[in-house]
Amino acid sequence: MDWNVSNGPNTWYFQTMADGARDAALSAETPWQVRRGMFATRLTVEVAGEHGMTVADCLAGTGLVGDQLHDPTTLVDVAQELTVARNLQRHLGHGPEVPLAIGLRVNLGNLGILGFAFLSSPTVRDAVRVMLRYAALTPTFLSLTLEEGPDWTVLRADHREIPADVREFFLLRDVAAMGTVVPRVLGQFRSVRLELPIAPARAGSLADALPVEGVTFDSPTVAVSFPSTLLNEPLPNADDDAARMSLQQCQDLLEQRLIRHGIDEQVRATILRDLAGPPSMIAIADELHVAPRTLHRRLKLEGTTFRALLDEVRETLAVELLTNVGLSVEEVALRLGYAETANFTHAFKRWRGQPPSALRQRQFKRPMP
Repeated sequence: MDWNVSNGPNTWYFQTMADGARDAALSAETPWQVRRGMFATRLTVEVAGEHGMTVADCLAGTGLVGDQLHDPTTLVDVAQELTVARNLQRHLGHGPEVPLAIGLRVNLGNLGILGFAFLSSPTVRDAVRVMLRYAALTPTFLSLTLEEGPDWTVLRADHREIPADVREFFLLRDVAAMGTVVPRVLGQFRSVRLELPIAPARAGSLADALPVEGVTFDSPTVAVSFPSTLLNEPLPNADDDAARMSLQQCQDLLEQRLIRHGIDEQVRATILRDLAGPPSMIAIADELHVAPRTLHRRLKLEGTTFRALLDEVRETLAVELLTNVGLSVEEVALRLGYAETANFTHAFKRWRGQPPSALRQRQFKRPMP
């Protein structure tokens, strides 16, 4: 497959992002399928310790021990992080100051190679795309999407997948972390507006801690709005070679941390190898050394089917290529193995309830080619 989707000075960037898009259907751009570095848990334990909790109390029920907090090779899963947060709430209550204190301690150094990728990106737009593509390598539990308009661009952060009992905890922590890290990458915020789905009394000192123009409370979702002209501004530490290297390392790291589950992940991986001509279920069964009937039965036990997996992979990659990479509808249809663009459009409407042209126009705000 030919993934060379751009020409010009930033060809390397879009090439890398297109390569990364092939894995998007596996990582799904969420934290729920990726093991995480220890640093967010370590910061949580440090703040909890300052409020009187012991390390043992923080890590109760996680299977982790204190020595692992400073081990860069130790990874944690979502269930362990949720347990730590619940331990804190059980001992320290549900106030906003503890999650805010944790979020405000996140910095570029904590983010490792991803922080370097932010800093070395050519433009603000490129840095935002890196953030969207590799959000699963950050501590956030928020699902990020970008809506670019002619005058204003909105970064939305969906918090609805976070379990209700710790939703506010992670919402406050992650918004505080974003407000700490982003200005160090992009410079001080200018005319930035923040919307939060919580009441003012539950936000604590968050509004005062973030360098934004204004905060609106009790909104449906988290939204950060800023002038679209900011996207095209060059970053002071841009370096093509450094950005290329760091993006590749981010992709490698994401692949290493991805949690594989069952035969459905093997089927997804096989489909991803050649989306322009995906193998049949019979061919995949042969490759996995099982009978087609056995493969069908095992997928059913895991709550899915071959057709559902093929649609899932195509849908996820279609969204990535239409929004973050910027291919036309016709180009995406071809890359996903559709002989006719109309067939792809029909499938996309079934997945998303709207044609792909609507998604791409909302993202880029320009007429379709």
